Amino acid sequence: MLQSFIKSSRLKAWLAKPDCPPAIRECKRLFDALFSSHFDDLPVDDTHVAQVQGTHTMLRRFKYDGKTYATSSTNLGNSLILFYPNGDRSQSPVPGSITSICVTAEKTVFVVFRHLPASSGTVNPFCFFPDQPIDIYSSTLSNIPENVDIENVLSHFAQLSVSAENVAVVSLSIVKCPPISIFCLLTA
Repeated sequence: MLQSFIKSSRLKAWLAKPDCPPAIRECKRLFDALFSSHFDDLPVDDTHVAQVQGTHTMLRRFKYDGKTYATSSTNLGNSLILFYPNGDRSQSPVPGSITSICVTAEKTVFVVFRHLPASSGTVNPFCFFPDQPIDIYSSTLSNIPENVDIENVLSHFAQLSVSAENVAVVSLSIVKCPPISIFCLLTA
């Protein structure tokens, strides 16, 4: 994933340079015109949106506090969030996927389908790495929509399929560096 990011960054930088060939620049313009507004023109599904008082707007993307959130049909990675169920911060955050974004003058609400827990007896092979808490969940999403206020979102998360039934989930809110790694860097 890092290599893809680096390659796309280099391509974007090259396309922005004045010495970029006009034919390539034209391809970029056509590509941007074709894909950048593609999702904005699609109808928004508000099937699962709870009753919201007053005027509201349905969005496919929403930027808040420097983070971009999106519906799963627009950008799966930006739709993956860890949130506090029912706004209860005494509970552990759970992973889910945003399907709708509803914005009113007072608040922003995400309609989220959460990942189901992994089946009983599932072994977490990552439990030996306490500095990087990685949890195992079912790859299946609940069929019950939940309305999540944006204030109850902890962070985005990354997921990796570990089997046909399960995914590994790691929070992207904090990047932890084990003390041993810092020690090795300082002594090198």
